[in-house]
Amino acid sequence: MALFIDGGLCGLEELKAHEGSVLETASSEGIDLTAKLDLAQQELGIELRAFLCRNGRSAGDICRVVATPELRRWLALAALRLAYRDAYHNRLNDRYRGKLEEYQRLAKEARRQMFESGVGMVSDALSQAGPAVVTAVAGTSSAAEYSVRVTWINAGGQEGAPSAVVACNLPSGAVPVVSVSGAPRTRWAGMCT
Repeated sequence: MALFIDGGLCGLEELKAHEGSVLETASSEGIDLTAKLDLAQQELGIELRAFLCRNGRSAGDICRVVATPELRRWLALAALRLAYRDAYHNRLNDRYRGKLEEYQRLAKEARRQMFESGVGMVSDALSQAGPAVVTAVAGTSSAAEYSVRVTWINAGGQEGAPSAVVACNLPSGAVPVVSVSGAPRTRWAGMCT
């Protein structure tokens, strides 16, 4: 389960799923979509913290918010709103005005739906695992390429978001040993590779 604070909740593919021409628009107008996704997530974080505080929670409870489908949709539409705002304001190009207004409306509606359905939270939050460290030790294997991802699993069997992939090539006669640091302070039950 990915948490809101893990970041990377939406990528360019999600934006493209909502708006097929967004990559071409971003390229022609010089818009950094990754920056827009980051900015949109910051804006959502501000709104989520305020919502939590208004409802008797701590702003720190943002660390327990789960990236539900409703939250991811809101994030994608908010990022598209920011992208088309830039496209429109670059040259006050009316060609993008309709899309800007549509994504403003859709993002507002997605926000309403997300809060209406409820903010998903977990009691034993697991942040995304950091990248694994892969070292080679003597063994009896053929040369191979390995890809390793790790996740944290809590005592209830819930799994956090996986780490970034670490790839390595090992020569013949070597086997990988995987280590990871930064275990969550919650009730930790192990890791899965």
